[in-house]
Amino acid sequence: MGLPRREPSTVTSKLHTNDQHFLYYTSKFFEEFTISNILGVGSYGLVFRTENKLDGLQYAVKRISVESNLGTRTNAFSEATAMQQLDHPSIVKYKTSWIETPPILWQMTEDLEMLKRFQRSAMPTYHRCDQTATFIYIQMELCSYTLSDWLNLRHTDPQIRPWFRQITSAVEYIHEKGFIHRDLKPSNILFSTPDTVKICDLGLATERKLEFGNELTGTYTIIGSPLYMAPEQANTLNFTEYFVMRNSLANRMEIFNNYRSGKPNNILWNQPKTKEFITLLTNVDPKKRSTSTEMLQHKFLN
Repeated sequence: MGLPRREPSTVTSKLHTNDQHFLYYTSKFFEEFTISNILGVGSYGLVFRTENKLDGLQYAVKRISVESNLGTRTNAFSEATAMQQLDHPSIVKYKTSWIETPPILWQMTEDLEMLKRFQRSAMPTYHRCDQTATFIYIQMELCSYTLSDWLNLRHTDPQIRPWFRQITSAVEYIHEKGFIHRDLKPSNILFSTPDTVKICDLGLATERKLEFGNELTGTYTIIGSPLYMAPEQANTLNFTEYFVMRNSLANRMEIFNNYRSGKPNNILWNQPKTKEFITLLTNVDPKKRSTSTEMLQHKFLN
């Protein structure tokens, strides 16, 4: 499915350049949304907390900077394409998406003013072509906070297990639809309510291909967050769920590296049921590791 194309809006911003000429640009984003906060700035671009001026509802809007050539632009569409095809209660809901190609100086000036207003120092990435830049905007469901935020507090296993089921159910659904999420980690799992978690950031979702029952993907390419990669870089779910189960930020790199080498720490000696479940998720041999379907059926989550 392609991205919807939008006609230019009627609101125009202008920039006074060094050569005394004015550059005019019409932005759908600035016309239709009021920005209330910047939720994130990174190499991918920016995520805004916004209010839609038409329906009065709040949304997250993600802006991704893309190169102008056709090949890289097509790859950058992967997140919007994946979100269009996925409809699950534990996946952040997609609303719409569009493309903007503003003058680079206009965009940089707007961004500098906006970052200053929200007291942000980091600048986003720009891919320029001549005097313009190209951005994909993705309007999606707004969530309150991330699992990474939640993990800074102490909680009990009974609170965590229902969320495990939700995450695992979403991963199973993603696989059934022919995708794999290659960067599943606490910061990419959001809370829409205190009892509901949702997977986001499908920009690294890749098509899942099977041949003779074996999975063929680009998962041996170093993509995603190294801390949450399994030994063969094929399934990050097990380490993300282990991280949630442990609920500890301390020494997590040492713990994960031991698991990857097949030498798990004996840190769950007083929780035999939890230890059994974690062992199934973190087996160094991917053929012996539990699938999302098997996890959903496991007694630990039921």
